[in-house]
Amino acid sequence: MMKKVYIYLTLLILPAVIGIIYFDIFNGKVKRTDFLYDSKGSIISSSPFPPSQHAVFGVDSSSNHMAYEVLSGYRITLLILIIIALVSLVLAILMGTYLAFSKRSGTFMQAVSNPFFYIPQSILAYIFLRPVLYESLNGFENSADYRILFNIMILILLMIPTTVVLIKESTEIILGKEFIVSAYTLSPSKTHIYFKHVWPNMTLQYLITFLRLLFQTLIIISHLAFFKIFFGGTDVCYGPACEIIEKPVFPELSSLMGYHFSDLTIAWWTFYAPLMAIIYMMLLMQMMVRELEIQKKIQI
Repeated sequence: MMKKVYIYLTLLILPAVIGIIYFDIFNGKVKRTDFLYDSKGSIISSSPFPPSQHAVFGVDSSSNHMAYEVLSGYRITLLILIIIALVSLVLAILMGTYLAFSKRSGTFMQAVSNPFFYIPQSILAYIFLRPVLYESLNGFENSADYRILFNIMILILLMIPTTVVLIKESTEIILGKEFIVSAYTLSPSKTHIYFKHVWPNMTLQYLITFLRLLFQTLIIISHLAFFKIFFGGTDVCYGPACEIIEKPVFPELSSLMGYHFSDLTIAWWTFYAPLMAIIYMMLLMQMMVRELEIQKKIQI
């Protein structure tokens, strides 16, 4: 059963590994094609170009091959997702486990988390992030590093409340088992109980939660991109001669998708290329969750 998870995981990280090797290790660049020529060497058309054998995912209006753009953005997006999901999970495990072992009702955490079950996290993210990420008439007020860190912190804060409640409730179920009661008679140490008995029984739950955090984070940044709130900042042109008003500062997948949404009627492939990459990631995450949940049921 776990063999399928490893296969899906390999398929998930493989494009990122290829992108890292090409762009970061060998310093490769995004391939460009400005014009198409006929057999006589005369220009017959300029970018954008639809998908063809020379450009599998087509070429955008800036002459960039979308296959290279997507490959470059894939590694950035996956790194962002892993950082946000991992930090959120670690903090949620610490807080949720503490609440479960201390036998506290967690009324405050429940009150904090309840709105997150009803108010879309994408809306909250938009409210918090737009003032910082959307460039004003006077330019960005903060550095790129600050905007990236702020973006990550806000998304982590949005993920934590519901995840803490989930971890707390799952841990309480384990602590209610008879073998835990027996374990307390041998060692009253909560640290020993956790690492000896709770951790082994919660490992699959942690993995499932991590994958769901990856999925949810990807959903949120994709929603934000449709509102032109791109990860790390939206470069806005306010001049009267601007052809492109809003551009992403960092070409990660969701930002590429949101950026090319306006090209949907004239160069549809520039939108569908990053969209298909995002769907590819989501499908693999969901398939891993499904396999892990089946494995969890078997263990129970």
